[in-house]
Amino acid sequence: MNNTATKTNSKFTIQQIAMIAVMTAVTCVLAPLSVPIGPVPISLTNLVIYFSLFILGTKKGTISYLIYLLIGLVGIPVFSGFTSGPGKLFGPTGGYLIGFIPLALIAGYFINHFHNKKALRFLGMILGTAVCYALGTTWLAIQAHMGFQAALMAGVMGTMMFGTTFVSAEAETPELKGEVYAFIAASLNNAMEEIQKNFNETYPDVEILYNADSSGTLQTQIEEGARCDIFFSAATKQMDALVDEGLADKDSVVNLLENKVVLIKPKDGETKVTGFENITDAANLALAGEDVPVGQYSREIFDNLGITDEVNKMEINEGKNVTDVLASVSEGSNEVGIVYATDAASVADSVEVIAEAPEESLKTPVLYPAGMVEDKEASDDDKAAAEAFLEYLQSDEALEVFEKYGFAAYVNDEKTDDMAAAEETAEPTEEASEDTAE
Repeated sequence: MNNTATKTNSKFTIQQIAMIAVMTAVTCVLAPLSVPIGPVPISLTNLVIYFSLFILGTKKGTISYLIYLLIGLVGIPVFSGFTSGPGKLFGPTGGYLIGFIPLALIAGYFINHFHNKKALRFLGMILGTAVCYALGTTWLAIQAHMGFQAALMAGVMGTMMFGTTFVSAEAETPELKGEVYAFIAASLNNAMEEIQKNFNETYPDVEILYNADSSGTLQTQIEEGARCDIFFSAATKQMDALVDEGLADKDSVVNLLENKVVLIKPKDGETKVTGFENITDAANLALAGEDVPVGQYSREIFDNLGITDEVNKMEINEGKNVTDVLASVSEGSNEVGIVYATDAASVADSVEVIAEAPEESLKTPVLYPAGMVEDKEASDDDKAAAEAFLEYLQSDEALEVFEKYGFAAYVNDEKTDDMAAAEETAEPTEEASEDTAE
């Protein structure tokens, strides 16, 4: 099994590092452009920061700006008026440069958490700007030995001009409405319920209808013509089959999450089993069916451990999905069972994890791909809503929810290798990113 994802959640992929670098470069090019009016020139810095927050999100947008500050601090002329150095950063107008940091954090939070609530997004931008004003104006008043009101008038013009520009652009954000039929693996159910609530806070006119079951069952239903807009599988096998059949859009499919396979027993239950290797010491076993991803992973583990024949001789309670297996063990109907780590964590008061699958026993990563499915009944509004929801599932906000429920954001080997190479050639950028992320 690929354990890379669980070790790299705090790092960025090579694509994310590239996007941060691009936005830093854009800031370096546009921020120096200014109109020298009074002690605080009108510059494009505010506009670039807002744009960066919309494109990168709060964390990466803030990191991009911090890298820009470091570039200017070491002497490259990227500050307003093509200035640079400690003298500029800690001079009379340096408070505004520093004030852009809380502006990015506050405005970014509202921008990325309230996608379609314009009033709240505007409020976040106003609050962030107000904090930037307060810090910059106080700094200017002290450094330039002027009154607070005079300093405020000197510093307010540029920020207001470009803050208003972005507010006007936001007013044009389109509304979303319609129905989205999402077929989701049973193990995703708890996380997806919370994600739905978060999404509907932003898009209240979008109705999301879940069908949660084993990925194999969901695949069959889609093949038989059930209405579905998004398929979120617990394995690549079922998704690949739908792509091959022309029922799922290959270009929309993305591997989002990774999970672990674990062996469980009832809470405080007695068993001689200490791991997958001696699972046959149990009197009985709760096991998902062969068409269920966790059942397929379980059988792969048995094959690689060379215990398939012995397991098949056991008393097996076969469940139609992972939820059935979890229920059988939590209720004490079976001595042990095999589920995903996230499922075990969801009922930690009822079951205990005996062991994770040995790394060498599961060569296939436990991946969760999501993608668009052909829905001939969907209206244009439905399709737009489904595309927006699939995009939202890939957002930092949604991934935080998945991680809360025990999933890991998936990072494939190719990206990890690229990242390792990037770390060797771009160590200062990586260190700056990691320090800021902390």
